[in-house]
Amino acid sequence: MGSNIPIFISSGIILHHYKKHYSDTKLTPLEKIIQFNDIDNHETWALFFAGIAIGMKINKAMLDAKRNKSE
Repeated sequence: MGSNIPIFISSGIILHHYKKHYSDTKLTPLEKIIQFNDIDNHETWALFFAGIAIGMKINKAMLDAKRNKSE
């Protein structure tokens, strides 16, 4: 469960960003989720927490494999 917390935080940031730009007709649906030309605040934190989640999942998988191998 602990390794899912950064995924929830990242998803919340992305949903907040989408809600913030939902009514902006100048942006495409993808740009409403993440703006590549202005990747400074929301996007950086979302990517940061997504990276932490990926790292935690990889670490857990490696530890589980190591534990199963020694049994």
